[in-house]
Amino acid sequence: SYGFEFALDEEEARATGRLDAAKAFYDGYFRGCGGETIPVRDGDEAAGHVAMERLRGKADGAAVRAFCDEHGLPLNAFFTAAFAFALKEYADAEVPVFTTIYNGRNDPRLANSVSMLVKTLPVSLDCKDDDYVMSLVEACKAYLTAAMANDLYSFAEIHQAYSIDGNMMFVYQGEFEHGFPLGGKNAPVKQLGLSRARAAFALDLSLDGDELVFEPEYDPTVFSPYTVHGMVDLMDHEVDEFVAKDRLRDVTLVSAEDEERIRSLHDTDWPVAERPAYRLLQDQAEADPDAVALVACDRTLTYGELNGLANAVGRALANADS
Repeated sequence: SYGFEFALDEEEARATGRLDAAKAFYDGYFRGCGGETIPVRDGDEAAGHVAMERLRGKADGAAVRAFCDEHGLPLNAFFTAAFAFALKEYADAEVPVFTTIYNGRNDPRLANSVSMLVKTLPVSLDCKDDDYVMSLVEACKAYLTAAMANDLYSFAEIHQAYSIDGNMMFVYQGEFEHGFPLGGKNAPVKQLGLSRARAAFALDLSLDGDELVFEPEYDPTVFSPYTVHGMVDLMDHEVDEFVAKDRLRDVTLVSAEDEERIRSLHDTDWPVAERPAYRLLQDQAEADPDAVALVACDRTLTYGELNGLANAVGRALANADS
């Protein structure tokens, strides 16, 4: 089969200077990177090792298609660039590092062959505030094209050289599959159950007409649903922002709904008297002096004890000024 012949060709190529050239390419991006960009780990050790969801986004898929058609950009580069920017902001990273996959069929002979050729690629995109959104997507397109051309350097070698484990993964899957034609009928797609997630966080994205479909698969011992949903919501928002804004510095990180929620976070249904923090502490100390107020290392303080220490500090400061 062509798949077997391709494997032989690749083995021969690895014995030439092409392997050194591929390694030099990846060295230019990942030497000293220290591994992937990982958000704060907030998982639950008792939650099991796999969770899978399907979430419908609010972003305008039609606008994304029109944007990419107008500028001659592949959807994969657009969405991968949006994920890079979202990950950078969500994890507060200087340069985001993550992984993706591609079908490994960069040889026309392999187009219709029955072979498992999928390869994992590391991704690094420097998202500077002054960059144009268009420039970032174009840079992503150029990087992905070059990374595929240098896939002779295997992901096992990439892992060994740069400590990239494949624990943060984004994959644009193309058009959402509702089923496959089989024997003149439409065979539905059925997800197989897994005992462990393929990555700590892997996000598949498809387009179902003009609607975005997010399918996160993650390890709940590493990330909570709150963190996963936060990343998905940010990615969904950034997709619309990328279409609407020129520069990355103009891209907002919160939707109008989230902004309103933040502004009203401390709103209450009844009037609350304005009181300084020290008075709130005194009120609680008077109401329940024996309740635990503070736990630090091996020491515990009640509200009464904490208020007493606070008063002592206050008196010391007052005496120092007199």
